[in-house]
Amino acid sequence: MGIPIILSFSTCFIFAIAAIFVWWLSVRKNKNDHNFDFFGWSWFCAAGIVGFMGLRTLFFGLGFVIWDLVFALVDQIFLVAFLVVTSYYVFNKFWPNRKLSVHITRFFILPLSLLVLVFIFLFMWQFTATINPTEIDDVRAEIIEQRQVSDWGSEFVTPAIAMYIVTAIMSLLLLLLSFDLIRNLLKNKEKIDWFGLLTTLSLIIFLIVLALDQRGTDAGWKLLLYRLIGMAGAMLAYLAISAKFNKRLYNN
Repeated sequence: MGIPIILSFSTCFIFAIAAIFVWWLSVRKNKNDHNFDFFGWSWFCAAGIVGFMGLRTLFFGLGFVIWDLVFALVDQIFLVAFLVVTSYYVFNKFWPNRKLSVHITRFFILPLSLLVLVFIFLFMWQFTATINPTEIDDVRAEIIEQRQVSDWGSEFVTPAIAMYIVTAIMSLLLLLLSFDLIRNLLKNKEKIDWFGLLTTLSLIIFLIVLALDQRGTDAGWKLLLYRLIGMAGAMLAYLAISAKFNKRLYNN
């Protein structure tokens, strides 16, 4: 089933706007809780990831396939930043020992995330080295041939080894977030911690959707469904943060 370019772009654009509002409320309005800052910056990076996905779709649909490749690299930079910032937030949330969270993020997550960028850069360097400075149409043909192309536009396929690292980090974060969610539900049987529930659930949803999207193997209605579910995750985060500062939702 074909999906109009404007629909795919709009889906990404709306998500990015919602995620920016989460960042603004978390970082700009909060002056006391340092952990809020990392939650907000996680969603700022998420806005960058999905926002550039939308721009890539738009530019590719308009015929600017080289810009799609450039924005794919920017996309991955936001992805690495998201993994690092979110890892610190999740570790700090799961373990009260802040030094331990810093050390795990600095000496484990950060080096692995930087490896992702290195592998992607090497992949693009090898790819561009095979292209001679000929006609632009020939260059476009080479770019299209090297990547999967769907009715949304192109899907940049991350090198396998880089994807394994991203999947490992995402799986660890999903595991810790799921344990934290279950732990909070069991601990607060009489009074539900809606803020903790919604913020954790929002990140779980986005991580699952991001993993499916990053594969670059699905197109059409499947990709639309992933991004709509991701949008729901951003809306949950916005609901939780806005209600937190408005002193609502948490009195039940």
